[in-house]
Amino acid sequence: MKAKDRKAELVGVLSVLTVNSQSTSLDNVIDCSGFSCLERLLWVTALVFKFIRLLKAKHRGTNEKPEITSADMEEAELCWIKEVQRSLKDKDKFRSWKQQLNLFEDERGVVRCRGRLRSPDLADSAKYPILLDTKHHLTTFTVWSCHRKVVEVLRRHLLN
Repeated sequence: MKAKDRKAELVGVLSVLTVNSQSTSLDNVIDCSGFSCLERLLWVTALVFKFIRLLKAKHRGTNEKPEITSADMEEAELCWIKEVQRSLKDKDKFRSWKQQLNLFEDERGVVRCRGRLRSPDLADSAKYPILLDTKHHLTTFTVWSCHRKVVEVLRRHLLN
């Protein structure tokens, strides 16, 4: 191999290493402001994650099913929640929020609020709501998604 070819190969490798050394976040890969609802954002995120897993499985020579599962959708939702919370932890107000809202991290690393709801009949997700940034698109999507679900339940209840 000629020295000139070897040098060109090294330059290509170095540029790849430089690109990979930058920190990337989910917001930099998928712009959630371009979506119309939570379900579509989570679907596309799950597709991206599945594509990456399929590429890794092909490289390793293992099999991965190409279908999107509910676990894939839950993983996408969890990643978005952690992404939003990562930006919240960097804010100056986070320390005061931690004391005022009695914040804690659950077993999955999600920041939750300990409130006054202590009823044993409620699920933990109801007793300990997730802390989200009010200015993030994910929060807006989540509120609208819950609103649509409640309206649908009310419609069914009124029609029956």
